[in-house]
Amino acid sequence: MIYIDLMLKDVELMNTLQFGIKGEHYELLDEETGVIGLPNGLTAESSGYYGLPGVYGDKNHIYTMKGETQSLADAVEQKKQTVAIDTKMSEDALKNSSKGVGFVYDNKKQAARIAGLDSLVSQYVGILSVGKGNKGSDGTYTGPGSTYAEFIEKLEKAKINLVIADKNEQFQNWLAKQN
Repeated sequence: MIYIDLMLKDVELMNTLQFGIKGEHYELLDEETGVIGLPNGLTAESSGYYGLPGVYGDKNHIYTMKGETQSLADAVEQKKQTVAIDTKMSEDALKNSSKGVGFVYDNKKQAARIAGLDSLVSQYVGILSVGKGNKGSDGTYTGPGSTYAEFIEKLEKAKINLVIADKNEQFQNWLAKQN
């Protein structure tokens, strides 16, 4: 847990994971905004470091790589605009947080039904996530609409509405106690 906490809070660590070693794999071009570039003589292919983009930490603290044809001034301005937009979105989200924060559904009454629904979902998630439909008798796919309609029908037959109603009842009761 300590490492995960560090990975999400330590700016130097998150940028090392993202971009490699400062001075070897990248250089800091603008410290205030965190715009970086490749050291002279290096290209993205020759730098020897390939981090996963945007995976580690608070993205407002992750450095921004200046594009090859982009001026430093444009890169700095783009980073400032991105941070301003992200900050506003975060502030707006905090002002409009869900009324359900803190609610935990007790699924004991519906445990067997939920297990059946989970099994049903696992049968369809792959097909629906890639947009394929059912395979017809001629070997061609019929399109996602037919599969989706079939999936919804099977969810209803498996009584998903009872699970939804149970959860909604618990939520309404919990919500009433919060005021």
